Amino acid sequence: MTSAKIILLNGTSSSGKSTIARELQRVLPGYFLHVGIDQFLERVPEHFDVFSDGISPASAEGFLWVVHEGRLQETRIGPAGYRLLEGMYRSFALLSSLGIDLIVDDVIFQPEVWEMMQRILGPHDLVRVGVRCPLEVAEAREASRGDRFPGLVRAHYPFMSSITGYDFEVDSSRTTAEEAATLIRDYVLSR
Repeated sequence: MTSAKIILLNGTSSSGKSTIARELQRVLPGYFLHVGIDQFLERVPEHFDVFSDGISPASAEGFLWVVHEGRLQETRIGPAGYRLLEGMYRSFALLSSLGIDLIVDDVIFQPEVWEMMQRILGPHDLVRVGVRCPLEVAEAREASRGDRFPGLVRAHYPFMSSITGYDFEVDSSRTTAEEAATLIRDYVLSR
């Protein structure tokens, strides 16, 4: 069986990916499964996430969240974290190879993870979509949501705003989720 479509939505936390993904499910033909990093991170044991000042401890097996004065400064990924991410991408590749169309909602904030995703999902019918918005817009959304760790957007923004390997991009500060989904749909169907 040939690979189904994989639409990767990558952007900072609070950039609008999940809302766009739900709209994509509505406007795309067929049945696209919405999957992503949040479903995996919500299911790890509590000790997978370690909060630190970055010095003691300086690393963790899973994810090390470096916090200073109540704001996230950096996220470091340990060996178990990389294995989790590799397993996640391999599960998406398997679903695609079984003919299941996917919308992947992701926050890739390190070059090594971007390369891993490309290596695993690249051989499939992959469309890489950058969901962008200005830093101040994403930070305002982060603050108004109240369910995000303060500083999450700013900590991940530098690498995420430097990615140039997208097939298509949308600016969620200039389009509604419905408009962004329509633009992405039209791009995907025209390929």
